[in-house]
Amino acid sequence: MLPLLLTYLVDIIKRQRMIILALMKLVLLLTRNSRMPQLTAPDNLNYQKLKIDELPLIEKVDKLDYRLLLQTHFEKTGKVLQPIQRRKGVKINLDLNTTCPCCSAPSDYL
Repeated sequence: MLPLLLTYLVDIIKRQRMIILALMKLVLLLTRNSRMPQLTAPDNLNYQKLKIDELPLIEKVDKLDYRLLLQTHFEKTGKVLQPIQRRKGVKINLDLNTTCPCCSAPSDYL
C-alpha cells in the first residue's frame, strides 16, 4: 500500500511541476510583449522645508503660600475651603508627602 501512495504522490508532483513551468512560460511571454514603463529620474519637488518653533518663554512663577490662599478665600466668600473629597472606589496614586510645587499645599488639596 505504501508504494502505491508514493507513486501517486510523485505523479501529483510531476503534474504540478508541468503546470508551474507552463505558467512561467506564459508570464515570460506576457512580459516580453508588453512595454515596460521607462524609469525616469525622480521629480525634484520642493517639499515644505522643516520649520522649527521658537523657544517658549519661561516665566518665573511667584511662590505662594496655601495658608494665605485659604485665608483670602475665607475673607472673600466667608466659607472655609475644604480639602478635596475623592469618590469612593477611585484610587489615586498620590503620595501623602506630595505637595503643590507652586503653593506647597498638601496632598489633600491636590
